[in-house]
Amino acid sequence: MVEQEICAELLSYAPADKLVVIIYLRRQDQFVQACYSQQIKHGGYSGWGVDQDKNLESARLKELDEAFRLDYRKLVDTLNQNLNPARIVVRRYEKSQFTNGTIHYDFLETRSIELNKEFFYPGGNVNPWVQGDTITMLQFSAVTAKD
Repeated sequence: MVEQEICAELLSYAPADKLVVIIYLRRQDQFVQACYSQQIKHGGYSGWGVDQDKNLESARLKELDEAFRLDYRKLVDTLNQNLNPARIVVRRYEKSQFTNGTIHYDFLETRSIELNKEFFYPGGNVNPWVQGDTITMLQFSAVTAKD
C-alpha cells in the first residue's frame, strides 16, 4: 500500500524516535482553488491531478494524490498508525495562523528554532496571489491560443 510505503520512506531519513513530521493542512476548498490557480499561472489547466509531462516527480505525486485525495483524516490516521503520534505536528495552512504571519517562522517554531541570519529568507511574497478575474483571463487566453 502506498500509505505504508510513504511512512517507510519517511523513516529512511531518521529513526522513529528522532523523526518529526510537520504537516500543514489547507482547507480543502482553498487547496483545490490554489491548485487550479497554479496550473493556470503555469500555462493552462490540464484537469485535476499532476501533469506527468511537466514534472519528474509526477508519478510519486499522483500516487499520493490517489492515496489521500483531500482526505486529511486518512492521512493523519495513517501517520499515527505507522509513526510515533507524539512526533507528528499538524498545523493549519492559513496565513492568519502562522507565527509572525509567515510559514518560515511558523515552521521553525514547531521545533523551537528561532529564525536568524543562519536562515536565508528572501522576504516579500515568493508566490503572489492572482485574483480570480485574472485567472479566468489567463485560462481564456490559453484556450484561445490553442485554437
